[in-house]
Amino acid sequence: MYSTTYSKNTSVTSGERVAGRCGGGAVSLLLKALPALKINSLFLMPHAKAIKYATGIPMDTGSFVRWGERGYNLERMYSLREGLTGADDSLPDRLTRVPQVESRPDTVVPMDKMLPKYYKIRGWDPSGIPTDKTLRKLGLI
Repeated sequence: MYSTTYSKNTSVTSGERVAGRCGGGAVSLLLKALPALKINSLFLMPHAKAIKYATGIPMDTGSFVRWGERGYNLERMYSLREGLTGADDSLPDRLTRVPQVESRPDTVVPMDKMLPKYYKIRGWDPSGIPTDKTLRKLGLI
């Protein structure tokens, strides 16, 4: 994740910036968009082609997305091995406790509602561990 420093001398990641712009609902927006991403992946095509041209490895947008999913799950498995758990999945207090719009308390990110949905979409169990089915699908076991 890229980090940007704003004039208030606070460093925020690009994901936090998006969440702030979406009133704290960036993850829910992404979750709603995932089915559309599978159908309309034109914005990924240049990246897949770049990998193909740079490495000679046959690559299309589907392969590109699977590579990303595989890498993300490998990272998760490494983190679990090193002792991190689903309890460590969090966002900064400025997103989970402080409303993004002061007059709207509903702009706080509801992690307790969002994480189970996120885990399910990722193919992980309710505690944030990738399932055997997911790992097999990605060729990791």
